[in-house]
Formats: sequence, structure tokens, C-alpha cells
Amino acid sequence: MRTAMPVRPDYYNFAPRAGIAWRLPFSDKMQTVFRAGYGIYYSPEIAAESYDLVRNTLRNEENQTNSLLPVLTIRNGFTSSASTGFPSYYGVEPGERTPYVQQWSSNLQQDLGNGFIAEVAYIGTKANKLGRFRRYNTPLQVETGANLAPRPGDLQSLRTFPELGPIFQRQHTANSIYHSLQLKVEKRYRQRLGVIGSFVWAKSIDDADSPLTGQFDSFGAQDERNLHLERGLSFFDIRKRFSAAVTYDLPAPHTLAFLWRNWRLSAILTMQDGTPLNPVYFGTDIANSGTPNRPDVVPGQAVRLPKGQRTIERYFNTDAFTTPAAYTFGNAGRDTIPGPGNELLTFSVARRFQPTERVSTEFRADAFNSFNHPNVGIPGPNPDFGPYFGRILITGEPRRLQFGIRLGF
Repeated sequence: MRTAMPVRPDYYNFAPRAGIAWRLPFSDKMQTVFRAGYGIYYSPEIAAESYDLVRNTLRNEENQTNSLLPVLTIRNGFTSSASTGFPSYYGVEPGERTPYVQQWSSNLQQDLGNGFIAEVAYIGTKANKLGRFRRYNTPLQVETGANLAPRPGDLQSLRTFPELGPIFQRQHTANSIYHSLQLKVEKRYRQRLGVIGSFVWAKSIDDADSPLTGQFDSFGAQDERNLHLERGLSFFDIRKRFSAAVTYDLPAPHTLAFLWRNWRLSAILTMQDGTPLNPVYFGTDIANSGTPNRPDVVPGQAVRLPKGQRTIERYFNTDAFTTPAAYTFGNAGRDTIPGPGNELLTFSVARRFQPTERVSTEFRADAFNSFNHPNVGIPGPNPDFGPYFGRILITGEPRRLQFGIRLGF
């Protein structure tokens, strides 16, 4: 996981931090408090980066063929070829430094009276020496310093070591930066009513997604000769997010009070922008580089479509991308496809019974996605998926009703 906020807090072993809090005497009745702080957090990598090292002495043999004769035989059961695969190895950079995160914040809190409190805060984070993986033994031959350009020829013979497959090394060379404006209004529970609402406007940028090799958010760099080209939006970047929650205890009238007593209504609303997607070819190596390839950007074409033009078949403007020339890298940036946002509203009704002093029972009914709002999944970000490029492939959860009884004693 790449994050501009503190990374893996359960791993922190050293976190120096300083802060101040100052109550401003603006009014005798309404108090204003200003807070600020700065901290450095260290996050040593423990398991994730070393996990693949145990596979260095293992091999998986595949016996797939299009002819009548098998590829692997008893006489030659461990052959290495383009169809059976070449040995790949994993490594960790010697002497790698411990990742660390700097976080700073300032917060202004104002008492508005009648139980309402308003806050405005700025929070920033900068992370250095984060983990990433490098893909070596490619035709670029970066590990030897040759830094060759993509070119035609047999991919395996162009590698630095033709008898081997890709070699992956974990390094601590990635960085990230995060800025956010956070607004919050809260009415503390009083007179049967409690309200809280918050809005976050943020942006997160980094130059790598994950130290683990994989797909989707772990494709790796396109051009290992120039990692600065990987700088872009974080895979988890959410630009705007609003959430609110309300809790209300129904009053019990004198008439038929036993029917109305101890009822509680609550609702939670969440609205947020989507996360960006990486435009990358899933299985097409146009550059013949042995690395992930991205398409070219068409000048004058915006990737984001107006809301009224987005459909299930074409969520973003697929015409904004085009196939690059052979043996060249595409100029599309990393994580430049906007993903769909989410809107969720949940209603809850609960009633508490107190048959005895020590025993209580609560009946609860929840309606998740109460209005059955269609939250669509991510569109296909891979140009070589044909008609599925830009198409919404899955949908979110529909309305769900849940009933429960809790016994407390």
C-alpha cells in the first residue's frame, strides 16, 4: 500500500512528535482553540518485502502445447523456453533505509453555542524512502548502466541475461505527498439529538504504488530508465469526500407511551469522488521492453467525460488514448483515468427494552444503500481489452435490509 498518510501504524517503532494547543480568548461564552503539531514516523518493512525471497529456489513447470507432443518430457523435464518460462528471482536492495513519514497539522476549533462545535484543519504529509519494486533483466539493461532504448528483436535474447526471466528488486526510493483541507461540524448528543458532518478536500501524489509485484495497482514502472515519469496521483487518491451522521431519540408521548418509548432513529450519508486508474496494456508489449506499456494521449481530447455522457459502455473518453508507435513507450501518465464515485445512505431504527435492571435487549433494523442508488464499479483501464476498455465491469451493493437482536447482561 502506498499512502501519504502515516504508513502501517502498527509497525511504528519510533515516532517523535511535537504539538501546541492555544485557547484564544475571543469570547467569554464561546471558546476558540488553536492546535498545531508536527511528527516524524518510522515504518520498518517486516514481511511484505521479504515474502517472495522464499520462492527463489522453487520452479513451476507448465506443460502446455498446441501440438500433439508435450513440451516437457521425462528426458527433459526442466527445460527453459518461452513456452515453459525462464527462472525469475527476487531480491532486496542491500543497505536500504527505513521509510519515514513527516506529518504536520493545524486545527482551529470554535464553539458555536447550543452544543455545536465547528473545526477547520489543514493536514499535510510527506513520505520518503517508501518501498517499490524494480524490474531488471529487461531489454533496457538498466542494471548494467547501458540504459538502452526499446528496439526490435527477440525479447528473451535482448535481455541482459537471456537465460533468465525478469529479476525483481525491492528498493526504498519512492516518495509521496499529501495535502488536505478538512471541515467538521458536530452537535454533541443533547436533547435526544446528535449530529456530525465532515468534508475533506485532498490530493495525494506519489511515484509508485506497491512494493509487491502483481497487477491492477502493482504493474510497476513503464520506463525503468526514468522513474520520474511515474509521478502521478496515488492509486487511492480521493479528491472530495463528504460524510454525515444523525442520531435522534423519539420522544415518548403520554398517550400509549409504552409503544413509543426507547426508539432511536439514525442515518449515515457518505458521498465521495472515485479513485484514479492506470491506463496500461494488460498483455501487449508494444515497446518490446518487457515492462508494462501505456498508450499515447491524443492532443485536445479530455479523458473525463461530462456526467451526462457517461454510460456503462463508455464511462470515460476512450478516444483520448491511442496506440503508440512500435518500439516506443506511450506518453500517458500513470493513474490518469478518473474512476466513479460512491453515494451511500443508510437508515437505522432501533428500540431498546429493559426487562430487568441487569438485562437489556435491543431490536435493530438497518437499510444499507436505502434508496438503492446504483454505485458502479471501476471501468476497464486496459486498452488491449477491446470493447471492455472504458466499460463498467461490475456494480456495487444493492439495497440490503438487515435485522438483528442484541442481548446485554
